Amino acid sequence: MGVIPDKFILLNQDDQMTLEAVKRNLSGEGEIKSGLVRIDDLRQRERIAQNAVLEYNLQIQGVQNICRGFITELESNQSEMRVVEEINRILKLKNTNAPRRPQRIILMGSPGSKKEQFALRIAEKYQVVYVQVQQLIREVTRRNDDNDYARQLKSYIAQDRIVPDEVVIDLVNERLSKPDCRLNGWILDGCPFNLKQIQLLRDLKIEPQ
Repeated sequence: MGVIPDKFILLNQDDQMTLEAVKRNLSGEGEIKSGLVRIDDLRQRERIAQNAVLEYNLQIQGVQNICRGFITELESNQSEMRVVEEINRILKLKNTNAPRRPQRIILMGSPGSKKEQFALRIAEKYQVVYVQVQQLIREVTRRNDDNDYARQLKSYIAQDRIVPDEVVIDLVNERLSKPDCRLNGWILDGCPFNLKQIQLLRDLKIEPQ
């Protein structure tokens, strides 16, 4: 049986701000921990950044459409205090007839939207577990696990290939099923990124209600 989040929050910002954030990351100057290699050529950096913004918009529009009615959108280019206040307000809008349980939150946002920063603030405030997809992947690749799953994941990373959605969702489901997440609640950062991940999450009953 899967777990169902209480809230799905999407942080939006202007495309130009996202573009600049991706370029800073590619130059090695940004704070976005995406695992991208440093790109010194300015034209190549611009082209890759533009493609990244287009890809993000395409994927997130699909997520918005299929989650319409369940997803709450916020502008991330407000002051940090204002964004945190808005997230707190959203989290308090729970069904009063529903059984009391720890918070379960999905937080998404474009590169540079400071979603990790906000997620950590919320995790600290509500004492829930912060679960970040890229961090989960890095943890598996750093461990000395010698099983088919770990070898497969390490192979994708070593070959600079995109980790399949099925592998990402399996990793997320495994983490959210652990006792600390089940008892304390969680905030998930970095998933779902596309329609396929949404569908896989729904199969596990990991979806907004």
